[in-house]
Amino acid sequence: MSPGSITVDQIDKPAEYAAAGIPQFWRIENTTDEVGGLTVFCYRLDATTRSYVPTGAHQGTFQVAAPVEVSLELKTLR
Repeated sequence: MSPGSITVDQIDKPAEYAAAGIPQFWRIENTTDEVGGLTVFCYRLDATTRSYVPTGAHQGTFQVAAPVEVSLELKTLR
């Protein structure tokens, strides 16, 4: 995510996705830490508020079971 797109990527796009009823989304950001340089932020749509709630932030190994089963070493993506 570039510095110029932070607001769009963290606020505007999630609001558009929620309004469209997309049940989950993941956002990947470059980070400058020693565990691979990437962080995957996971969110699910709350049916009551029609907004996203965080379900996890993954560094090193990205592993989730829903909406699909995924296990990935993030450092291999660099």
